[in-house]
Amino acid sequence: MIKINKKKRSIPKYKIIAEDIEKQIKQGILKRGEPMNSELKTQQQYNVSRVTVRKAYKVLLDKGIIRTVPGVGTFVNDLYNNDWTWMNSFTTQVMKEGHVPTTKVKKFQVIKANAQLAKRIGIKEKEECFFLERVRFIDNQPMWITRSYIPKHLAPSFTKEYLSVAGMGQSIFKVLEMNFDIKCVKRLKIYEEIIENPEDAKVLNVEPEKKLMLKKSIAYDNSNNPVVYEETTMAQANVKNKRRKKGIDMKVAVHMSMFCKNWTDDILPHIKKVEEIGFDGVEISLFGSTEEKIQKALKLANDLGLDVICGTGVTEDTDPSSEDENIRKNATDYLKKCVDLVADGGGLYLNGVLYAPWQKFSDTPREIRWKNASKVLKEVGMYAKEKNIGLNIEVINRFETDFFNRIEEAVEFLKMINLDNVKLLVDTFHMNIEEDDIYKALEKNISYIGCIHICENHRGVPGTGHIDWKKIIDILKKNNYRGYLDMESFVESGTEVGNSLFIWNGKNRDPYEEAEKGLKHIRSIIGVKNKYKELAANLNALFKENAEYLCKLDSEAGDGDHGTTISRGFQRAYEKVQELDDSATGSEVLKTIGYAMLESMGGASGPIFSLLFIQMSTLLKEKEELDVEVYKKSIENTINAITDLTGTKRGEKTMLDALYGAKDACDVFEGDNLLDVMECAKEGAHKGSLATMEMKATRGRAKFLQEKSVGYLDAGSHSIYLILSAFLETWK
Repeated sequence: MIKINKKKRSIPKYKIIAEDIEKQIKQGILKRGEPMNSELKTQQQYNVSRVTVRKAYKVLLDKGIIRTVPGVGTFVNDLYNNDWTWMNSFTTQVMKEGHVPTTKVKKFQVIKANAQLAKRIGIKEKEECFFLERVRFIDNQPMWITRSYIPKHLAPSFTKEYLSVAGMGQSIFKVLEMNFDIKCVKRLKIYEEIIENPEDAKVLNVEPEKKLMLKKSIAYDNSNNPVVYEETTMAQANVKNKRRKKGIDMKVAVHMSMFCKNWTDDILPHIKKVEEIGFDGVEISLFGSTEEKIQKALKLANDLGLDVICGTGVTEDTDPSSEDENIRKNATDYLKKCVDLVADGGGLYLNGVLYAPWQKFSDTPREIRWKNASKVLKEVGMYAKEKNIGLNIEVINRFETDFFNRIEEAVEFLKMINLDNVKLLVDTFHMNIEEDDIYKALEKNISYIGCIHICENHRGVPGTGHIDWKKIIDILKKNNYRGYLDMESFVESGTEVGNSLFIWNGKNRDPYEEAEKGLKHIRSIIGVKNKYKELAANLNALFKENAEYLCKLDSEAGDGDHGTTISRGFQRAYEKVQELDDSATGSEVLKTIGYAMLESMGGASGPIFSLLFIQMSTLLKEKEELDVEVYKKSIENTINAITDLTGTKRGEKTMLDALYGAKDACDVFEGDNLLDVMECAKEGAHKGSLATMEMKATRGRAKFLQEKSVGYLDAGSHSIYLILSAFLETWK
């Protein structure tokens, strides 16, 4: 039995226990990833009540030190860092977790070290060092700001350009290792505190008064010499960070003008109603409103958990296409100010007719207007990119502009801007007027589209006119469209808004009722009725997204084509599954997935990766639905089939290691909740996949590398983790 120090009796027992457990983890007595003692055993160890133990565990859970897997138990968090930690690439670690990482370099300069900094990085006072400030994003959301300091003499030719080289993942440590032969092997956390920093809070989309976490660390090489000193600020764990879900992710927003009789009406009551109806986001117009009103609306939308899109337009005094340089300067200033409002309000995009005044026509040749507007929008787009904001330029019909009217024209204009955060906003109402075939136009140009205004041919809500919404949604799913569907419908005539948009239909309808009707119609089409068909769609999307990363993993010890091959397999599987009716059984769909992979992947990977789906299909023939028994048995049978087929065993740095990790978790799982066992299997596969980094390859091309294969994650094992992740997300 562990006795509690008498000197600490004034401190609550649960806090003392939490501190003691954390100390054991830091000292390595309790290993990362290993199971914690049961509540009963901990209760006996410390001679306290179970309530006290649960309070202690909650402290550790809240700090991220331990994690709980339903139906299995409590574990020391794999990602929990002791004071000393091995070096991990931001990009690699985030992608392992199934998210999309990006980095924006804000500053890169040479400075002279003060006394304190010099001591930390092992140089003399006033000696030169590199200073870098970077914002790190996960799934397009700013998560933390890192300021790094590196002695200049270690890498005298280090430049900002090194951080943008493809494949580097913008990792300082990779740059130093690959270009200057300096390998950082461990990091010492030297300081941590809660701070106030309104400027950093603004960048991180956190309210200025909110506290931030500041962490300071030093990275060392093999000889224990300091190489990089870093200060990182991040939002605390209780700050809400929006992360987009994986798989098919089409969210539906609504333009707030749909509920207004006048363009300047107060939209706050409407925002609350929109959230109640069930929309994912709102589009808020910045045009003609005051900053105070806009800020209140943005804050309310964020408080309600709604994503925010902003829209605006330009006037003759702020016309980007104007031949007058002063007017173009006004346009640049105005649009940058709009970008600031969007960024400060936690928005995603700035939408609208941003290139010329709405419903104004010009005798100036189009090529001149395009040239003028493209320069303005390129400058604004670059400014928006620094703030992680997208611009979506709207394509509208011939009766409202002569700038461009069809999507293919707008694409040519977009190419003049040539920025990845500047895309098109297309509108089904305008497309219905201008495009020869709106469905072909949409599919052909989908990669240039950042947002879609959805409304009927008569500007009513989806489902009340003749547009084929199922055909549109099928195209978007097939091409992995991840942007917003933004309902911009107008159903009231005789108002300022209705009159300006020529809504002459005297049969007025209630905007709330119509919005709810349109949302239900779109959601009924987006929502795949057949869960197994949805799985095929999610697998296709997930492996498309991770193909490059999987190829990168495979290039370390293989042919470098695993990501391309398996992504091709799931693309073909998705295509074949789409040919099935929604009434197809789980067995039929899974069999189709397996055989499509078998036919399209080729080599050894096709037969191996198809086995899980074929085994599950066989077991499901006698069952109507997937359950815990079938799920667990499918993993076990797949392992046996692969072993029989290839002779591969556990510990040989292959996909089997992830499958065995999943099986281990399933073996100890007790219960009949399918989601819980899927969660356990995913966690087990992740652990098994990560374990391959310490293994020496004995199979495939990698076996020729011998000891050099140690230190690299096996691409096939990571694919198993992704597959089981897709199962879980689909059934959730």
